[in-house]
Amino acid sequence: MRDKERWRLAKKKWYQANKAQELAGARRRKYGLTPEAFKKLLVAQDYKCAICRAPNPTDVDHCHHSQIVRGLLCRNCNMLLGSARDSITVLNACIQYLALAPYISHT
Repeated sequence: MRDKERWRLAKKKWYQANKAQELAGARRRKYGLTPEAFKKLLVAQDYKCAICRAPNPTDVDHCHHSQIVRGLLCRNCNMLLGSARDSITVLNACIQYLALAPYISHT
């Protein structure tokens, strides 16, 4: 096995063993969010996604302009906001589409 491959596997193994610590460090670096602040958000949200209420949200949602943390989301809701570019206009258009679009039968 080459050194590069051995290093990659060792790094992966270390990350899996220290995942919680690594995620806490990433939250602190990216959002200034301490483990205590993250726990407070979890408690305030009843350990549920701020949008869909799925249990144990892991993604930190933040304003991309101000960098202010808005809350904790599940991966699906975080990707939804990202796909909509955090645009209320786009999300409202999605709601209108779902509410008003006719269902097309493929039979």
